[in-house]
Amino acid sequence: MFPSARSAVAALLLVPALTHFARESAAQERAVLTESPAGTHAVVLTVSAEGTITPRVGDEPLAAEMRATYRFRTSPLPVEGEGPTGRRAVRYYDAAGLEWKVGPESTYARLRGSRRIVVATGVPTGVTVLSPGGPMRFGELDLLDTPLDPLLIGGLLPAGSVSVGDDWTPPDWVGPALASVEAIGENELRCRLTALTDKTAEGSFRGKVAGETDGAPLTVTLSGTFTFARDAKIITKATLTQKVESSPGPISPGPRLTFTADLSRTPEAAAGPLDDDALQLAREEVRTPESIKAAQQVELITPWDARATLDRDWRFVNQTAQAAVVVQMERGVPVIAATLRPLPDGEKGEEPDAGAFERRVRLTLEKTPGKIDTTATLDVPDEADAGRALLLVRVLGQNADGEAEVRDYYLLADGTKRAEIVFSYPPEKEADVGELAFPLLDAVRWR
Repeated sequence: MFPSARSAVAALLLVPALTHFARESAAQERAVLTESPAGTHAVVLTVSAEGTITPRVGDEPLAAEMRATYRFRTSPLPVEGEGPTGRRAVRYYDAAGLEWKVGPESTYARLRGSRRIVVATGVPTGVTVLSPGGPMRFGELDLLDTPLDPLLIGGLLPAGSVSVGDDWTPPDWVGPALASVEAIGENELRCRLTALTDKTAEGSFRGKVAGETDGAPLTVTLSGTFTFARDAKIITKATLTQKVESSPGPISPGPRLTFTADLSRTPEAAAGPLDDDALQLAREEVRTPESIKAAQQVELITPWDARATLDRDWRFVNQTAQAAVVVQMERGVPVIAATLRPLPDGEKGEEPDAGAFERRVRLTLEKTPGKIDTTATLDVPDEADAGRALLLVRVLGQNADGEAEVRDYYLLADGTKRAEIVFSYPPEKEADVGELAFPLLDAVRWR
């Protein structure tokens, strides 16, 4: 055998051994997957949902489906803290819109152009947003409350080095934040590394979170995948399938829905709208607890041209052509409700009629029993509020469950405009209502 032939045979014999060694080395390679986002990234997120929604206890479930698309640029902001609260970013939304179809009705939501820039901050139940452009509306907050938020998915990554086939449990905050569950009863989430190359690491996750949200029991099962770019140190792709099951609660319907979400994130060479001025503006909004609280106010817009800017402690329940309802929650239970209703306009220069308003309240007692305890005309001392007047009729009665309830009926007059605002609460909450009612009443204005 010629030397060249012998060399060729030896090389062939070595191929299986080298291949096996390469596979074994790849399988044994360990990697540290630590997220460290820097600069500006472009994000595309699509979300869909199908299933049923039960509006209230005793109602029949309605077929429901949703489609949503989000395109935005994002840049991290420094923030102190661990877990979800240690994550913050400024975003510029090029597009954000969704369509819900529940039964025969369709609703649409879009983000106003003046609110395209937002600051997103992690919280235990997901992500909260505020805008340097001014108060967000309740519908905009719901629109931007999405599954698979890129601010949270880095929590899926392992704390130490891993190799293919390894699995791990992420921090306890990750499951509830991804599932948007408030009170936690069950929290199981496991992740696994499924592939590893020089450039990427791929993983999967699966889990279940159960507890309560808005006072209603909620169970969420979730599974998905992610791709981690080792050089960029970010998750560049992720998918999620999330099944949500809940019964109707005190302020929320009962969904049985399956959500699917797909996310992609790529580096942007230029900052675009997220330039130094935009970043500085965003930093100022979150500089102190006081500035955050001011920026977190939310705007309620009614069909009868009244609006109010409220603290975010008020939770939106529903709105029709004739009423808007917001509530304060305590341990998952609504303890103070405020119902706003339009009243017929008065004549120019006409004072509100206290007797007529009391008679109106007496008519309501036929359906919601009680007795009138107090009537009063209240001062509106601010000179800037000239032309505004406030009447009060307090009723002591019971709620639908037969429990003691106080109902404060206010007639708010502003020039010719009139509105009725009713606060309902248990007697022991009277001191709290005193602190909440007047800021809300003062916030109600007409366009």
